[in-house]
Amino acid sequence: MSAPDRTIWEVILMERGRQERLRASGKFRFTIADTRISHERRLTILLEEVGEVAKILNESDATGRPTYTLELTSELVQVAACAVGWLEALGTMRDG
Repeated sequence: MSAPDRTIWEVILMERGRQERLRASGKFRFTIADTRISHERRLTILLEEVGEVAKILNESDATGRPTYTLELTSELVQVAACAVGWLEALGTMRDG
């Protein structure tokens, strides 16, 4: 996931780029940064990623297995990248 010489911000921005590349390749119709989608749709995208974090923690708690830091880190980076994407959309949207 993240190399020791990368800052967390670099890793988050790399994830944002990956999200846009997946959209460009046709895997997604849009990303959270797309100005054509509603805030409600953005919230569902963000909450889906938050749900992945919850799933990791829930499964860890239910099974007694340790929380895998790499897996948790990866999902938290995706959550942060989605939040950044939403902020990017806000920066390009006009009120009204």
